[in-house]
Amino acid sequence: MRTLASARVAEGVTGRGLHPGESVDEAMEYSTATVGGDGGGIAVDWQGRVGVGFNSFRMGWAYAKGGMVKMGCERGQVVEEEV
Repeated sequence: MRTLASARVAEGVTGRGLHPGESVDEAMEYSTATVGGDGGGIAVDWQGRVGVGFNSFRMGWAYAKGGMVKMGCERGQVVEEEV
């Protein structure tokens, strides 16, 4: 709430045309710089592009798209499985 991260993500995607992942990363960088907080998010734009970003030690995440499930828990980890 203190950094309005979701509003920053939405503005990056809809207002500046960023990829959702870029926008989430920017919002997390801002949060860290201003309040020192950890967090993360998953964002999807109107084209169905998905972005995941976090600055915490770990964040479990997953999404399904096009017959594939992508998931991870560690930074940089992406595990893909067909569904």
